[in-house]
Amino acid sequence: MNHASPARPLNSSVASLREDFHRDGFVLLKGFFPRERLLPWAEAFRPLLAHHLENYADPSLRGPARYYVTLPFRAPFNDPLIFNDDRLVSLLEEIAGPDFTMCQLATDTPLLGSAFQEIHADAPPLFGEAMADTPAFQLAINFPLCDVSAANGPLEICRRWLYRPEVSIQIPEQEFAKLPARAQHMLRFNPITKHIAEGPETYKTFAY
Repeated sequence: MNHASPARPLNSSVASLREDFHRDGFVLLKGFFPRERLLPWAEAFRPLLAHHLENYADPSLRGPARYYVTLPFRAPFNDPLIFNDDRLVSLLEEIAGPDFTMCQLATDTPLLGSAFQEIHADAPPLFGEAMADTPAFQLAINFPLCDVSAANGPLEICRRWLYRPEVSIQIPEQEFAKLPARAQHMLRFNPITKHIAEGPETYKTFAY
């Protein structure tokens, strides 16, 4: 692997993690990314959040003091050593198949004063008329940009619930050209743009 820091191995075999996912609907990868690799993300995110709070904050979308912020596809957020990590891709291929695509890069940030959301699914059924669950067709990969403890967490997940945001990533063409081939393929269905257009968040319907 070509990671700047030694990559920690998966905390279980890929096959075992795949079985965990199919049983529970999620897996937990402890200590997966090196802390020093995420510190630039945390630093770069602070001004983005401040800008969002000043210009686009809307508590009616996700409740008080909780904000969804799309990350611009530029350094440090376009780091292929994060989203194109060999260990991560091997697990995703086991779950979703070898030709998956990446459709979003964003944060869901509850601040002091936020409340727990009501229990909800993040998407309607893929085939509502069938009245039955389908295999997982879209996945979310979450990792924190701050230390997580009982004081500022936890994330609550119900087993067997799935995730499907209706979103995309604006990818500047000069940034796309720098990516390795596998990362380009992963992002192939996103709009390739001259510049990243600024504006309010478009991913608003998230609870079903």
